[in-house]
Amino acid sequence: MSTGPFQLDRRAQQLRKLTDVSRALTYAVSLEEVLDLTVERAAELLDAPRAVLLLTNDDGLLSVRASFGLDAGITRELQEPLHETLITRLKALLATSETEQFLGVPLVVAGQVTGLLAVAIRTATSQPEDDEWL
Repeated sequence: MSTGPFQLDRRAQQLRKLTDVSRALTYAVSLEEVLDLTVERAAELLDAPRAVLLLTNDDGLLSVRASFGLDAGITRELQEPLHETLITRLKALLATSETEQFLGVPLVVAGQVTGLLAVAIRTATSQPEDDEWL
């Protein structure tokens, strides 16, 4: 893959945005603020209409701890094991049209998956390699 001037400029902009995210997270004063900022900034970085952050609860199920662009009533009810069924539920929640899909990143602590950050991606405007890198 060749990297042209436009791609280098876009990558530099993304790095600046990531630095801004890091700075904002540094000043967050509570876990809830960190989670909310993480979801909001992930959606902003990827120009996503919806995003969700799930963490394992006491029962070992993934439940929504922060979301962006989603109805709180729907997200409150989502509790899933880390299993293939989660993909179907997230696709229904995030990719609401044929021109959307979702990108999910596992959150790993000490070798264990403890959560998932998932963001709706518009396939028409998305650049999969850049989105995955970011």
